[in-house]
Amino acid sequence: ASAWALRAQPGDHLAVWGPRMAYDPPTADASQLLVGDETGLPAIGAIVEALPAGSRARVLVEVANAAERQALPSAADLAITWLYRDGLPPGENDLLLDAVRATTFPDGPRYIWGGGEFRAMTAIKKYLQEERGIDSGAIAILNYWRQGGRH
Repeated sequence: ASAWALRAQPGDHLAVWGPRMAYDPPTADASQLLVGDETGLPAIGAIVEALPAGSRARVLVEVANAAERQALPSAADLAITWLYRDGLPPGENDLLLDAVRATTFPDGPRYIWGGGEFRAMTAIKKYLQEERGIDSGAIAILNYWRQGGRH
């Protein structure tokens, strides 16, 4: 953005987007699993804030330590688990994947949304599809960043 700002002239257009979510559950009554690291947290916050009363969501968030916890206001029935790296490097651990593996999914429609580091999100999606047999249409995974910055 700084390179653009240095070249910007009066009349140039600028667009700003809020948290990228790509959030679209298949049914209003789907139980939801929301998974992310710090980079997915703004989108998770926006999602849970918009959930109506009576909806159910399980939230798994990986952060550096307990000081990174945030309030996630919602009218929905939320179960939130904070996962602390406590010195582990971000993007180089299996905290989120292990938490997803340990999650019990209720019967009925379900929807899984994830946002975070490429390797972690890819492993979660692969696990959900291959080991849990969840259809790709019920999974929305966003790779917000990649450890080492390689694209």
